[in-house]
Amino acid sequence: FAEIVRVQEALRTRFPEAGGRPVQVVEPPLPLPLPAVDLSGLPSERRLPEAERLALAESRHPFDLARGPLIRLTLLRLGEGGEESRVLLASLHHIVSDAWSVAIFYRSLTRLYAAFAAGQAARLEEPPVQYADFAVWQRRWLEGEAREREVAYWGRQLAGLPVLELLTDRPRPLTQRFHGAALQLRLPATLSAAVQALARSRYASPFMLLLAGFQALLHRYTGQDDIVVGSPVANRQRGEIEGLIGFFVNTLVLRTGLSGEPSFGELARRVRETALEAYAHQSLPFEMLVEALEPERDLTRQPLFQVMFQLQNVPLPEVDLGGARLEPLEVESGTAPFDLGVDLIETGEGLALVARYSTDLFDGTTIRRLVEHYGVLLAAALADPERPVGEIPLLGEAETHQLAREWNDTATVVAAGPVHRLFERRAAEVPSAVAVAFADEKLSYGELDRRANLLAHHLIALGVRPGSPVALLLERSVEIAVAMLGVWKAGGAFVPLDPESPRPRLERMLEEVFAGGAPLVVDPDRLALALERDGRPEVPDVLPDVAVGPGSPAYLIFTSGTTGHPKAVRVDHGSLANVLSVSQRDLAWDSRDRMPVLAAYSFDIFLFELWNPLLAGGRADLFALRPMPDVRRLVVALPAMTRLHAVPSLMRGIVEEIRGQGGRIGGLRTVFVGGEAVPPDLLADLLEVFPGAEVRVLYGPTEGTIICASHEVEDARAWRPLIGRPLGNTLLELRDRRGQRVPPGVAGEIWIGGAAVSRGYWNRPELTSERFSREDSGWYRTGDLARYRADGVLEYLGRADEQVKVRGFRIEPGEVEAALRDHPAVREAVVVGREDEPGQRRLVAYLTCEPEAAVLDEGLPELESEQVERWRTVYDTDVFGRSAAELEDPAFNVSGWNSSLTGEPIPAEAMREWV
Repeated sequence: FAEIVRVQEALRTRFPEAGGRPVQVVEPPLPLPLPAVDLSGLPSERRLPEAERLALAESRHPFDLARGPLIRLTLLRLGEGGEESRVLLASLHHIVSDAWSVAIFYRSLTRLYAAFAAGQAARLEEPPVQYADFAVWQRRWLEGEAREREVAYWGRQLAGLPVLELLTDRPRPLTQRFHGAALQLRLPATLSAAVQALARSRYASPFMLLLAGFQALLHRYTGQDDIVVGSPVANRQRGEIEGLIGFFVNTLVLRTGLSGEPSFGELARRVRETALEAYAHQSLPFEMLVEALEPERDLTRQPLFQVMFQLQNVPLPEVDLGGARLEPLEVESGTAPFDLGVDLIETGEGLALVARYSTDLFDGTTIRRLVEHYGVLLAAALADPERPVGEIPLLGEAETHQLAREWNDTATVVAAGPVHRLFERRAAEVPSAVAVAFADEKLSYGELDRRANLLAHHLIALGVRPGSPVALLLERSVEIAVAMLGVWKAGGAFVPLDPESPRPRLERMLEEVFAGGAPLVVDPDRLALALERDGRPEVPDVLPDVAVGPGSPAYLIFTSGTTGHPKAVRVDHGSLANVLSVSQRDLAWDSRDRMPVLAAYSFDIFLFELWNPLLAGGRADLFALRPMPDVRRLVVALPAMTRLHAVPSLMRGIVEEIRGQGGRIGGLRTVFVGGEAVPPDLLADLLEVFPGAEVRVLYGPTEGTIICASHEVEDARAWRPLIGRPLGNTLLELRDRRGQRVPPGVAGEIWIGGAAVSRGYWNRPELTSERFSREDSGWYRTGDLARYRADGVLEYLGRADEQVKVRGFRIEPGEVEAALRDHPAVREAVVVGREDEPGQRRLVAYLTCEPEAAVLDEGLPELESEQVERWRTVYDTDVFGRSAAELEDPAFNVSGWNSSLTGEPIPAEAMREWV
């Protein structure tokens, strides 16, 4: 060791401060201390673990840069006998070494050891230059035009650099903590030869092909087309420094675009061009690059890139020294400087892979899947390099079987017949039991069935035939159940319309459904006429003889439309009966169940809340909705209920009210929550305030027939909202933008298949073909993004489009924007969903208006342009940024200052409205 240190000045260099700056001081050659620790007294099975513990402790022990030395040696004696084992711990500070330096140190050690062990004197050749010479040369080079050229190149190359959004298993800590772990995997031996062969044919290096495969993997994992990774380079471009120990390594930022659906061969060409350009500009130190580019700093991640990739093609070999064998001892450091770092190592048996990852962000199973997918992708890409990157498979056989068979094995037998037939059987069993109630109104099962029969005959007399749409325009009452049931018995499909909706919207809905023909609308007067039998003895109250099959439409429910026009989803009897029958069986509904119905009947979850208790012989209690459900009254009624469903925003209000009234309510069997993403903290609250109740998350778009998945919450420690698993006879798959299945851990769009899929949009074939695929049994693309957890549970990630949900209602911002643009004062409008407070999502519109005078003329024609400008000034200085609460506060007297603008006070109400 003394000989190695003699010829390598870097190993006898220290860095004290002088004038507030570090300086390099090279000490004369001195022998290095080599303390020995004897572990042979320990039991044999404890010696190697103790050696690894000491090695880890040594690696974490800091150096004193000012005093040195910056290399430490320790010898551990493990035991005597026929084969004596010792462990040499050699720690070198990174400021005086790099990976290339370690290889030089290793070769020097083996050469000297062999000579000394043979009793021969040995000396190493002194290098022609030392690290200090390189440092002086580099400093001078960077003070000239070369630095400006390098910075200019990298500035162009890295402009608008994206952040790589790998999905994590946990949220990022507020500051990066560098906690890490490593995972090792050996890739198939055939890969190395295939990489070498394709590299020769493409005039590329093996590193370039391996990097192309890795960037393709990141592209598939993130869906991003602009992929950035870091990669170290030896940066030893001059022959004189090849034998020097010292810190020469530099880090390059390699950015590759994957837009345009390139083949793997084309991607390899792009990577080759990027790498060659980067190598030509590798001399600018990375820290200077960061300083020059001044990227927005983020304490949670590294600047410029978050993933490192490298190929080590000069591994440290096992060395036979003649009587002694030297081999590396692998010790896990427990650190990770980046989110993820992947090292590929060429060995005699092929490629070994070491993945170092942040344990603050990832589970080991997630990283293992990622590197296994890398192997699958790489093998397929090398076999067919002209295949588009987006079509290269990631899934192995085991995962393919798991996704298609294990996690989607939902086939089951359900009760036969449409919902109204199932209800009739229940009504015959319990005719006098209360079926549905609202305020002081109550209907028994027998009366509900009888009234529905009357309505059905009335509708048939009006011309309703199997499949005919019938609009319902009803206020909240028990008659809603009568109307739905009566339409089904007549063979029709009901269309729920909210009487509170604006008249133009209702007119558009009717035109959409009836295609310009005369609509058939059941309103309170029509319903009363149908149920009045006096003077009309010919109208029977028995079931009409109308055949309704599983493919007949059961209802049409409108959802928001991207083009500004609402669209009607057609759901057939077979799909509706499947969802309710599976729910009845899997959730064990029975005649003891009583459930509050809180949803609006124009919202499809209303059917879940109403018909589940009715099909079981239980009771459904409708609660008033205007203007909002009375939470206090609901909480008072909950002890008499057995089931509860509400959207997250309403459920949060229920939780707060329960805590205000005493803290807990027992007795409920199940608490359902859904309609939008459910925050985990709300689930924790539900488990607390409803002790003993099963808490279950529901998921499903209207096109998926109310609900198509559910998840029983056993604890609320999940980070992201959970969707759960598919219901019986329902299929859920995650696919990428090309329609290919994605593996566990990767974001994909939820596609719904099986019995849950609706038939599309009424009278909108072009929209149906856009969102529905009729391959196999038919699929619906939801636009919801999710990923599979390792246990097969779906985790919700957000939307692939601009759709938002507010209080459970699905809203296409495009429809709201279209309505806003209809106003003469609005030139352009953009609508987004904002959640400034957790759980409090709202719609916000950003408007570009016509000139202010034109708008103000509508309200105050006496305002002149000069007054408008003065008002605008006051608005900008005094009103802008004030909250609604401040404007409502009488202390903020808007009329006190606006009188100087108009000559007379402006009413505060008008002022607030305009603000």
